[in-house]
Amino acid sequence: MTPTRAWYRKLDWWIIFLLIAALAIRIIYLIHYRTLPEWSQLKMDHWYHHHWAQSIAGGNIVGDTTYFRAPLYVYCLGALYALFGDSLWVGRMFGLAIGLVTILLVYLIGKRSFGRTAGIIAASLEAVYPINIYFEGELLLDPLFTLLVLAALYRFLIWHEKSTARNLLVTAVLLGLAAITRPTVLIFGGVLIVWLLIRRSDLRTRIVNALVVVGGLAVIILPIFIRNVAVAGDPVLIASQGGINLYIGNNDAADGASSIMPEPYGTIWRIRDITHIAENAEGRTLKPGEISDYWERQASDWILSQPLEAAGLYVRKLGLSIGNREISNNRNIDAFFAGTAYFKYFPFGFALIFGLAVVGVIIAWGSSFEVRVMAIVIAGFLLVNSAFFVNSRFRQPTIPLLILLTGAVIVYVPELWRKRRQLLLAFGIGILAYALSWIPRVPASSGINIQPLLSRALAAYSDGDTRTSLAYARQAMQLNNTYPEVNLTMGVDYFRLQMTDSARYYFDREIALHPDRPKAYTNLGSLYLVNGQFAEARQFLEKARSLQPYDETAGMLWIRALARDSSVADTAVLAGVRAVLLAVTDDPSVVHEAAAALAQRGRLNEAADILSRGVTMKRPAIEMDDYAFERDFPDSPERFTRRIARLYALLGYVYGMQKNYDGAVRACRAAIERDSTIVDAYVNLASGLWSRGDVAQADSILTVATTRFPDNPQVRELRSRLRK
Repeated sequence: MTPTRAWYRKLDWWIIFLLIAALAIRIIYLIHYRTLPEWSQLKMDHWYHHHWAQSIAGGNIVGDTTYFRAPLYVYCLGALYALFGDSLWVGRMFGLAIGLVTILLVYLIGKRSFGRTAGIIAASLEAVYPINIYFEGELLLDPLFTLLVLAALYRFLIWHEKSTARNLLVTAVLLGLAAITRPTVLIFGGVLIVWLLIRRSDLRTRIVNALVVVGGLAVIILPIFIRNVAVAGDPVLIASQGGINLYIGNNDAADGASSIMPEPYGTIWRIRDITHIAENAEGRTLKPGEISDYWERQASDWILSQPLEAAGLYVRKLGLSIGNREISNNRNIDAFFAGTAYFKYFPFGFALIFGLAVVGVIIAWGSSFEVRVMAIVIAGFLLVNSAFFVNSRFRQPTIPLLILLTGAVIVYVPELWRKRRQLLLAFGIGILAYALSWIPRVPASSGINIQPLLSRALAAYSDGDTRTSLAYARQAMQLNNTYPEVNLTMGVDYFRLQMTDSARYYFDREIALHPDRPKAYTNLGSLYLVNGQFAEARQFLEKARSLQPYDETAGMLWIRALARDSSVADTAVLAGVRAVLLAVTDDPSVVHEAAAALAQRGRLNEAADILSRGVTMKRPAIEMDDYAFERDFPDSPERFTRRIARLYALLGYVYGMQKNYDGAVRACRAAIERDSTIVDAYVNLASGLWSRGDVAQADSILTVATTRFPDNPQVRELRSRLRK
């Protein structure tokens, strides 16, 4: 028999057919998904991963500050974007590929642990289980994390059978890769090291094995730690998100299933908020790792001060972890599944595989090392995740393990048929586990139903479709007219439609319901500003700034309200500008607003000074940039460059007013190099060249400007004057 034919005969065609079927299911789902509005209506985490990956693909490989989140998934996504472009299809096909490899791993683990039949059945369940297909189609790290956990488990089982240092090292490396995808898995690294040190073997073997695991983990994790120290001077092992994640799962407002803080932040808190609070409390500027430490202390203090409440919340989170209902903090899964026939009519959910897995653990615990390991890993994930807050994403690594444990049922039930009492006990406990999973712990509240409506309203508003946005906002109002930001959304829609009385009504209502949230004050300030009521505008904008002094929009509007009010002295405008710039340090739009206000008041020297410093501004570190969580990412390299270009264009104008024509020419050229669509830069450049006697160059610039902006009256007028 030739080697080729021997290889051919070793193939298990059942798993190949299964993988082809799984691929077909996923392709059909993605094609259907592409027709839904949710395809492009990404949520916060999706946008963050997408924009960060774009930054990496664009060459920002090392990054700018401490990792806020573990980086492996985003770097994989960034590499794919660099190769194939940053289409959403690329990210979703990446998830599909991960899903197929996961199915193969489930088969291999099942076959090794319980036999080929059990492996095929477990892989089949993994292939069709809806939540797997759903998460594979999202730009989220969980499918990759699940794959790496399974791969580490597979190599560990191989090591247990063939205890070579190589097998153990591969296990540790895979565990390290999982840790730089989601650091909570490190708890299993610690457990593994302790187990290796206390298991029955000679002392030298135990120490060598423990060192092998430490070395394998260090090979992966140590470079991340060194990078955080080198880039940010911040000794964070992997990521700085842990502290705030612990706090949002353990505070007075925590419900166990939401990333929620006490009011006024609720579920809309941002990195700027938690940074501002921590730095105010500590009285100094903090590094991301120090911010994480602060929030970890806040969570610990709450747990210690409210032990009974904390214990009850922890038990609730454990219950949510095994609940049949799928929970998400990114999208309402219930609403999304209801619109997809495959998901809507799938015959079983988490409760069934949980109940069967419990049966498998009971009947095979004493005779199967593999079952004991799987059960310990499942319990470990549920216990660790419940220390934070829980949702379906975080329990995703347990799904294939629960499915695999159904293999134990298939294998061991026939063997135990004569021991019917043991079987009856096992199935009785399994039925109780099934029932326990079905207990409703998270009601389908109006708040949960409102979230997808508000998301669609905001997406339509961003697209300029105000009528559609208003229609979604009205639907949300019908469900719950006191929910945070429902009235706010109604107000901004009416404001854009120039129905100011209606807008004011809903802004006032939002303030009455949620007086500590700043957005309605900002919007009311904008409304009064548009109407020329500057004093009233400042009153509301000052309130917004007192709540969030670092908010760019409130700061810009406050400057505008000062500068346009002729009763306000120039010195007061200058003081106001400086106050805003002190609070908002990294936004070119605020600098532009400030300099324009001063130039309008004739404070040209101060305006030039602000702009000269503004054009040297660096992009905010994407790892900690709140705007990376939004669709319209103003700090992307292209958009940030265009915002700096506007500063150069204004600087050119100010220099021209100061008769510093050389400076005006340099600044305007710098503006055009960065953004060739700024017509004022061409006009001011031509004016500067003309004023210093370079008439031919000025004419050449105006020729280009005429081609680019044929209908612009400033260009036509200046060219006409030049040629007279």
